Amino acid sequence: MSFLKNILHEGGPVILFLVFVSCLVWYWVLTIHFALRKSEVPINLFLKKRDSSFFQSQFSGLTDLIKLVRIETLFLKSLAQISLFLGLLGTVIGILNSMGSLNITGTLSDLFSREIARALFTTGAGICAALPAVFAIPVFNRRCDKITLFYKTLKEV
Repeated sequence: MSFLKNILHEGGPVILFLVFVSCLVWYWVLTIHFALRKSEVPINLFLKKRDSSFFQSQFSGLTDLIKLVRIETLFLKSLAQISLFLGLLGTVIGILNSMGSLNITGTLSDLFSREIARALFTTGAGICAALPAVFAIPVFNRRCDKITLFYKTLKEV
């Protein structure tokens, strides 16, 4: 519990928003991952059975799923951008606080370096919150393209 309290103290006011956005990013990454994984199961079954009626029954809602995943990926991209800007906002607030402490003391003090460290901590938290989305979006797009190509190929046959 003291670890979480320390993070919230070191991160400043912006860290609460970053934690919230990070939780949303992970929720959407896992939701999209499991939705796509669920859609790949019928593909593997079809490849084993080679039955076109099975294909038609299992893949009827596939195009809707792909459209939904494409929309959710756009939302995920927005969350990544928000977390990066929240990290930058935390940096600006930390730098402003450090300049205020420098103005009060008149020398480079421990307070100044602590505020700079807080600013950099918030920047790192913003980057860490965005990383899962940044890495997952191309993977999800490739998987959607693969499923769509498979569907179109079998539809033409």
